[in-house]
Amino acid sequence: MLLKLLFWLFVALDAAAIGLVFVLGLAAAGSSRTQPLAVTLMLLVVPGAMLAAAIWLHQRTASPWLRLLAFALVSAPAAALVIGRLAAEFSASSNPGGIWGETELTRALRELEKDPGQLATVRTLLAGGADPNEPGEQLPLVLAIYAVRHVGQEPLRLLLDRGADPNRQDQFGRPCWFAATGITVDLAVLQLLLDRGADPQARSRDGHGGAWGAVACDNWAAARLLVQRGCPVDGRSPMGTPLQEKLEGYVRQGGPRGTGAATVLAEIQKRK
Repeated sequence: MLLKLLFWLFVALDAAAIGLVFVLGLAAAGSSRTQPLAVTLMLLVVPGAMLAAAIWLHQRTASPWLRLLAFALVSAPAAALVIGRLAAEFSASSNPGGIWGETELTRALRELEKDPGQLATVRTLLAGGADPNEPGEQLPLVLAIYAVRHVGQEPLRLLLDRGADPNRQDQFGRPCWFAATGITVDLAVLQLLLDRGADPQARSRDGHGGAWGAVACDNWAAARLLVQRGCPVDGRSPMGTPLQEKLEGYVRQGGPRGTGAATVLAEIQKRK
C-alpha cells in the first residue's frame, strides 16, 4: 500500500514538473522564434508519453519486476535530486567551502573571483606539477576563462603554458574554449585561445560549433570572429531552427540584437 501511494505521489510530482517546464518553454519560444509545435513535442509529448508508459506498465503488469521498473522510472527525477543533495552535504562536511569533485587547482581557480590571492596558489600548484587538464567540478581552463574579468589573463596563460588543451571537452561534450563565447568574457580571451591552439572548427557533442553559444549569449563580436575563423554554422537548435534562420529572425525584430545578428549574417554570407 505504501509503495502504491509513493508511486502516485511521484507521478503527481513528475506531471507538475513536466507542466512547469512546458509552460516555461512556451514562454521562451516567443522570443527565440521557436515553433510552439516543436516545444510541445519536446517538452510535453515525449516526457508525457514516458510517464504514461510507466503508469500503464504499473497498472497492467502482474510481474513485480516490471512494476519495480515502472516505480524506478517515475521516482528517478526525485532520486536524482536527493542524491545530488546528499553529495553536496558530504562535500560540505569533508571539504569545508569546497565543491564535490574539485581538485586543489580547480578550487584555487574557482576562488579567484572572491580571493585574488589564490593566484599565488595557482602558480605554486602548476609549478609543482599539477595537471592543467585534470577536471574537477569543471575543467581548469574553463575556470581560468571565467576568472579573467577578476584577475586578468595570467591564470589562463599559466595553464596554456603548462599544456592545457583548449579543445578538451567538458562533461557536457563542449570544447572548453567554448566558455570564452559568453557575453561577460572579453573578446581578447577568445582571440588568445584561438591563437594558442583552440580549433575554430571544433564542435560540441550536439554537433554545434562555438558560434551557436556566442549567438545564444548575444555575444556578437565573438560570433563574428568565429565565423571569420571558419567556425561551422550548420546544424539546428533543439527546437529545429537553423542558426541562419534564428539570426534572420533577430534582424527582423530590430534593436541592438538585430544589429548584432546582422553583422554575423554578413560574415556568413561572405563564406558562400
